[in-house]
Amino acid sequence: MDTTPLRAWRMPNRRTALWFWFRRMGLALIRKLHDRRSGNLQKWSCGQSLANAPIIAQQRTPLWNDGRPDEFLLIAGKIENLRVAQQAFHAVEVPAGAVWSFWRQLGRPSRRRGFVVGREIRSGCVIPTVAGGICQISNAIATCAHHAGFEFVERHSHSAKIEMPEGRTETMTPQDATVFWNYIDLRLRASAAWRIELELSASEMIVTLRSDSARVPMASEESAVGHAEVQAERSVPVARGCLTCKQYTCFLHNPKLAGDHDQRAQEAWLLNDWTPEFERYLAERKTMRPPLVLGPPRFRKKRGHEWASLATPPNTAIHQALPFTLRRLLLRLSGNEVLHARLLRENNWLAAQYAVRLQPEHVHLIIDQALLPHLWRRGVLAGRSYDVLASNVPMQELCRRLDEAAQRWPDEASLRMLRADPALQAAEHAALQAARRLITAHSDVAALLHDLAPGRVSLLDWMLPDAHHPRRARNNQCPTLVLPASGLARKGLNELALALSGLRCKLLILGTPPENQKLWGDAEVHSSSYESNWVEQADLVVLPAYVEHAPRAVLKAIAAGIDVIASPACGLGRLVGVKEVAAGDSEGLRAAIKERLQQIRHAES
Repeated sequence: MDTTPLRAWRMPNRRTALWFWFRRMGLALIRKLHDRRSGNLQKWSCGQSLANAPIIAQQRTPLWNDGRPDEFLLIAGKIENLRVAQQAFHAVEVPAGAVWSFWRQLGRPSRRRGFVVGREIRSGCVIPTVAGGICQISNAIATCAHHAGFEFVERHSHSAKIEMPEGRTETMTPQDATVFWNYIDLRLRASAAWRIELELSASEMIVTLRSDSARVPMASEESAVGHAEVQAERSVPVARGCLTCKQYTCFLHNPKLAGDHDQRAQEAWLLNDWTPEFERYLAERKTMRPPLVLGPPRFRKKRGHEWASLATPPNTAIHQALPFTLRRLLLRLSGNEVLHARLLRENNWLAAQYAVRLQPEHVHLIIDQALLPHLWRRGVLAGRSYDVLASNVPMQELCRRLDEAAQRWPDEASLRMLRADPALQAAEHAALQAARRLITAHSDVAALLHDLAPGRVSLLDWMLPDAHHPRRARNNQCPTLVLPASGLARKGLNELALALSGLRCKLLILGTPPENQKLWGDAEVHSSSYESNWVEQADLVVLPAYVEHAPRAVLKAIAAGIDVIASPACGLGRLVGVKEVAAGDSEGLRAAIKERLQQIRHAES
């Protein structure tokens, strides 16, 4: 950032630009040699020792409503640069008496590191430049440092100020701090250890300083460290907008980048699984411009949208090349825990693929819940608004339910599966809380999400499939009950075995048969597949699951007019023909089954 005082604006030309480049390179070299000789600067690492320390200063600055409206692409590029730079500053802890340097902490910004074209004030103009806009971080940190009583080892002021939207004014303050690699720096020092936290919400940047000391001033206001400079504040002019200044002969003028939010902003859909409810929701969604739709490799149908091409995940290339029957056999032999870990790795890979395809103008996202924590940890959601297509119970609640069930059935290995890393659980929790809207058709998921984000949950209607199966005559002597899930404890299998004890009926399990056959005694238990004609045989569908995110088979039974008994975890409480029994309540389940079987017999007699 050029900090030369502006006496009279002169149009930039290539000769002055070349001279600026030579001068900049020389000054950067001098600063590099000087820092190497002094040897008192280093990049400080992240830590947790001050994570719960008191807040000594905090600064909130807007992301989107500063600058001219027709500079949207430059503002969006600025926010993208803030996303990239955030990782270098967030949770950094600096020891007492140590010098903190903006550039030593961030490093050289370049396209290779992910920085894009943003805006920079140079010679009185707002010009497009790579990594432009990161001085918003230095301004906020300098403001916090001033309020916290830090020593400014080095600070420089801007030569001009950004033109603000109509009705909003902003004045230069003593905490204004510009930076330019690497010879215009912001350097701070404090007498006590301190911590920086840098966060981006959908609308603002929040910089927080923490320290165990209520106020950590240094003894002196000036520093003996070389190159220290604190410029006196002065009245500064408003910078000209390079995109719209109408100086067509200027070699920096680029009107192709001009445009406001309505002309340039775009939406992106980051999908993983496709359900009829979400398909209908997205089909009815109106966008100003065609959205960028990203789908995983298994999506073959375009469904009205142009899918971006994605390569096959490297850890599943062989798996997808195998025949379907062999794949199912390998997954069954590997166990559900291995499958769950593989799915988490695939979701992480998919989130990484999506992250590199997003552009700064993608200001609003619609995200599949499975990708949400991975995108959050990568910083992709910072500075953006987003909606979540939620079909699953949040990870923390899922673990709580399975732990509770494991206390009842300690020998069931399936209740110790489906666990995720605590850091990933915390990331999902934070991302759900920050979402603009949470969309789901699952009533149990909706109730849980309402506690996280009150007033921001949209509950969709389930879409019932067409009933194509002719119903056979019911067997009053030995009715058939169907468990539309594999024989796993988390699907309520143990409670169902207790409930059916002594009842004259036949049980049909769709999927993997139960491992513990002794649990059923003399009961008649069969296994089948979802593709079989089980609808024709069913008299009653029972699913007392602790966890059920996709009750498609139950919806199929409801569409065919079959009575259903399910736990609230299935999310079907609003549908007609469904009786809910709490998961783990074997006595209540037995009473509900006996009541429905009696109703069936009376109706047929």
